[in-house]
Amino acid sequence: MSFPDLLFQPRLLLALLVFVLVSTLFALAQLRLEPHYRQHPATAWIAGHIFIPLAEVLALLIFLLVAYPVPYGLVEAPGVLELLSVDGRTADLINLLFLLSLLLPLLPGLGRLPGLVLLGQALAATTLLFHWLAQRLQVEVSLVPGWLALALILVWAWVGQRLVRRLVPITGEDLISGRILHWHLTGAVQLPAILIYGQSLGRQLGWE
Repeated sequence: MSFPDLLFQPRLLLALLVFVLVSTLFALAQLRLEPHYRQHPATAWIAGHIFIPLAEVLALLIFLLVAYPVPYGLVEAPGVLELLSVDGRTADLINLLFLLSLLLPLLPGLGRLPGLVLLGQALAATTLLFHWLAQRLQVEVSLVPGWLALALILVWAWVGQRLVRRLVPITGEDLISGRILHWHLTGAVQLPAILIYGQSLGRQLGWE
């Protein structure tokens, strides 16, 4: 499957729509509750470091599970529920993404670049799902992208982050609609990098 074909796959477009709807609901809930919990430092810390990152993880997971297996350039593959049915895998996936949501912002510079944090989480989930897919198919694969794919991912991650900042230069106190749009664009512009990596993994299977 070519990259342009991949971008316009109905399943991928559906996943994007679901991501927009789910993340909008989470964002509206956060913005509605924020005036209440930010008056209490302990509650504000819990919301900012646990509930909000967990909501973002769930939105990302829903996108990936609906889009599967399209990000790997595949039309058919063993079902995602089959991959997750093995004991503990769903919890492992959620725990990994939640841990990354806490650790990645601590790295120098990344705390101010939410798009790169989101991309790191998406690539980690894409890797883990493909690892389980390869295990199900009993195929040995490499989880490291080729040099060209890696270069494209890094370049697009930088370009995408700058693009979002240029299109929606908002701060945390701006209008609700602006903050929600910023989050949606942050996720959308990282999609090509996810697909580049996913395709580089999927080619190892040699079938579609």
